[in-house]
Amino acid sequence: MSTERKTLCVVLLTTLTGWIGFSLPFPIFSHIFLDPAHGIVTADMSTVTRTMLLGSAMALYPLGQMIGAPFLGRLSDKYGRKPVLVACLWLTTLGALILAFGVAAGSIALILIGRLFTGIAEGSLAIVQSIASDISSPRTKARNFAYIGIAIDVGFIIGPIAGGLLSDSALHPMFNVALPFWCGAAVFGANAIMVMAFLSPAGQAEKQTAPARSLRAALTDRSLVPVFALTFATFWAIMIFFDFSAVYFVQVFDTQPALLGVLTALISAPLIASGLVAGKVDEKIGPVKMAYLSLGLLAGGTALFLIPDSLIGLALPVCIICVGINFGQTATSVIASDRAGPGEQGQVMGLYRSITVAAAAISAIIGGLLAGFTPQGPFLTAILAAGLGFLVLNALQSTPAPVTEDA
Repeated sequence: MSTERKTLCVVLLTTLTGWIGFSLPFPIFSHIFLDPAHGIVTADMSTVTRTMLLGSAMALYPLGQMIGAPFLGRLSDKYGRKPVLVACLWLTTLGALILAFGVAAGSIALILIGRLFTGIAEGSLAIVQSIASDISSPRTKARNFAYIGIAIDVGFIIGPIAGGLLSDSALHPMFNVALPFWCGAAVFGANAIMVMAFLSPAGQAEKQTAPARSLRAALTDRSLVPVFALTFATFWAIMIFFDFSAVYFVQVFDTQPALLGVLTALISAPLIASGLVAGKVDEKIGPVKMAYLSLGLLAGGTALFLIPDSLIGLALPVCIICVGINFGQTATSVIASDRAGPGEQGQVMGLYRSITVAAAAISAIIGGLLAGFTPQGPFLTAILAAGLGFLVLNALQSTPAPVTEDA
């Protein structure tokens, strides 16, 4: 097995286990803030207070990622990928333990601290993408990035299913709402040990003799600004579907929780299938044309999604959107990686990660407001975002090559 394949296997396993650990508590996170029976909130708290606490806890994790990812990516450029990745995973484990202890002890303060700390430390995705870029040839980069996307999708399938089972005391007396959080911390710790043991030196970037340019200089570089704008528009369209498809199912079709779980699992199938061909598509048409294709699929699929009056009628639009999602994730990450100057792969991918999180957070707020007026509201913004992405892509092709000097 080649060095690239060995390192890629570790990267994919790291991504898979990391996202399993991250998503294990998902099924019961809202319940612990809304149901006083779990001991986190009290019966005398108003519904508004409970939902505000839930919203704060949910927002602190992506806020932490926005803060931490660029700095951790920059550190991985300076000190090497492996040591920074290992440090991230151990710090994430510590944050997950704080969160688990907060749930077990009924401490809202510890839960909020654990969420923020875990978000700041969770820079592993930007670093594993940087490792994938380090070991890839131009021909294999898109394929390897697409495989990372598949690992994330599979992790999001396994984690919530396992978390839902581990929180159900009816299945076993030892199961409770805190157990998925403890298990998530254990998975992060095991992930750190695995990286320490199996990630080869080939999976590390060489340490930089000169510091990379500042984060501000990279963020405002004329060659990177359209990349970040494209990423923001693309992920706005992507995250609207992820965040509001279930809301739409409930608002329009009165879908019950059990069926929602089945639909979520079914949606993962076209996501994974499209990830398997994303590398081949990039190889044939290149990342920029692939980005155009993804935006067209996202806009067209989302428009079709709003037409059917039955769940079965949504099958084709959902498949179209899922292909657009995977192609968009792959194309934007490859474009960002290709535009990174020498010695700043980690920094640029960290900024890329922050932009995706910002798009998710802002689209969730705007989409939530619009969903209160009409179920179609959030999806109309996704179509608009995809349209703006086309304009940004046109600008991207006329931008100069990256500036590599320290600003």
